[in-house]
Amino acid sequence: MKRSSKPIYFDVKLLATTRQGKEDKAEIELLDALVRYDRSVEVLRTAYSGVLLIRTALRPEDALRAMKSMEMAYVEHIFPIHEVVVADLKALREACLKLAKEIGLRPGLKFAVRCRRRGRAIRSSVEVERALGQAIREATGAEVDLEEPDVVFRIEVIGDMAGICLLWESRHT
Repeated sequence: MKRSSKPIYFDVKLLATTRQGKEDKAEIELLDALVRYDRSVEVLRTAYSGVLLIRTALRPEDALRAMKSMEMAYVEHIFPIHEVVVADLKALREACLKLAKEIGLRPGLKFAVRCRRRGRAIRSSVEVERALGQAIREATGAEVDLEEPDVVFRIEVIGDMAGICLLWESRHT
């Protein structure tokens, strides 16, 4: 059997978190918010309590806007996923550099890398943050600023996959 190089969740657009044990109710909230815009929307469970992935035909920003237009009692956080890769440093570096180029990250702009690790595919969140921060800085000339970045590269590692989310300063929630 040939193994695909794409992670199983390669096409998810959002990551949502909820309290452990509230996944069913959070799933209903997520579906309620998105089904009017995309009838094919799916909420996927992960092996990690409180972590849900959303597969939709909508762009991540449009799906996020739809989510934020509704009051949520069970969904705690929602992050747009701009890229999904296997959870290894090389794949993460390539994807982050591609995204940095796409958004026009350059000298004069500030960025930060934040990593949330679930599972053991990546040894250390801090190691990921430092390695990716250095690679992005060297490739773009942008400045690392952990206090007041213009953009945050948020890395969500879930088992053997990683979702990369770009958060602009005005979008921080």
